[in-house]
Amino acid sequence: MVEATHVTRGSPISTRKRVTPKGAKFSSKRVLFREYLKHSIPVSLLAESVYCEAKVSNKLQLGEMETPVLLEGRLLHERDAKKALRKFGPTKKAEVVTVEDAMLLSYANVMFALKKRKVIANSEKKTLFISVIPRHGIHGAPDFIDCKGKQPIIVESKNTQRLPSSPWLDNQIQVAAYSMSLEVLGFTPSYAILEYVTRDQARTKRTFQIPLTTDIKKQTIDIARNVLAILQGKDPHPTTNTNKCLACEYVSQCRWTPLRRT
Repeated sequence: MVEATHVTRGSPISTRKRVTPKGAKFSSKRVLFREYLKHSIPVSLLAESVYCEAKVSNKLQLGEMETPVLLEGRLLHERDAKKALRKFGPTKKAEVVTVEDAMLLSYANVMFALKKRKVIANSEKKTLFISVIPRHGIHGAPDFIDCKGKQPIIVESKNTQRLPSSPWLDNQIQVAAYSMSLEVLGFTPSYAILEYVTRDQARTKRTFQIPLTTDIKKQTIDIARNVLAILQGKDPHPTTNTNKCLACEYVSQCRWTPLRRT
């Protein structure tokens, strides 16, 4: 749930260009945003289902579970987000009542950031961009949007114990979904950025450019449909990789883990 939303000073939402989503699973952009959040799928859940579909069922049944690794990642993101928000400049609160309000807020802030060549960031207390894909019932909030070029580019930062040799699929789906929400607003990003950072003091980085292809967008939509089916009662297909289980916050209570069969 978005707790606080903002729009840039001097850029009232009411004066911004109206936007029309491409299609509408929800029949009207004027549906209450809080209702949309109740019935739509978080982008993070799409990524978790790629990691292991059982995480979707476990989260539905057991709720969100904190781990030291998740908490550390959140704290590191907050630090980086606050730094980016200071560079972004002053903001003021804007009330988000409908889905259209959320889309207009996001559109206004991206247009402002493109004009000023700034980076948009989302923190726990300040949300400058809300990802909304009404046609497929998806919502979320990306880490950063780089607006220093001609088009806004999603930038997602992942803290990890080791740097991967190639980007992990669950993260690719996540940035693809965020990029698709930019397309709904009329922007045309051709790629997204995945940045992996080690948790040690060295904070070593490895960055990947993720092309926003037709294939990955179709895959994202298919995953969203599958997540919805799981939320509606379909049995998940759990991972067979026990290493994933050992790293999962639900491992001790998961009835699908292959560790129970070993």
